[in-house]
Amino acid sequence: MSICDKPETPQLVKKKLLLPSTIINTCDFTKILNKKKKFQPIVTIPELLSEIKKFKIELQNLKQAQQKESIILQHLLTKLES
Repeated sequence: MSICDKPETPQLVKKKLLLPSTIINTCDFTKILNKKKKFQPIVTIPELLSEIKKFKIELQNLKQAQQKESIILQHLLTKLES
């Protein structure tokens, strides 16, 4: 038997009336789930595809920059060797 299923005794009711923070039912799962849903952003498939496209372009640009730097370094090494 869970805490939510236990019947309230008169002593507990009196305590709840004295302590306003305990009046809220802590076993209200719909409130907990709704609160969790509010914090999760909704991401659509087109948004994800757009992000993937941006990352692919950025990766391609980085590879091209790396190739250019590699060519420059190889050219400088050949000049130093000669």
